[in-house]
Amino acid sequence: MADEVDEYEHYNYEADRIAAKGSGKGRSKTEQRERTHSDPSGETRKIVTNIQNAEKKEKEKNLTKQAHAAQHAKKQS
Repeated sequence: MADEVDEYEHYNYEADRIAAKGSGKGRSKTEQRERTHSDPSGETRKIVTNIQNAEKKEKEKNLTKQAHAAQHAKKQS
């Protein structure tokens, strides 16, 4: 009798996937842990990219200010 499987038995096999909280893309908790990015320093790439973009924008901003100042000085002379 223990070997008998009815049409709803497959729901019992996936109970850990259904009951899992969070965004696991249908994975069990163990699968989620296995698939996580294990960079010990955290999200370094994202932080570095953010800093580089901020520096680039600051340079562009300064160049624009200098260009406007030069045009303004040219008009007054």
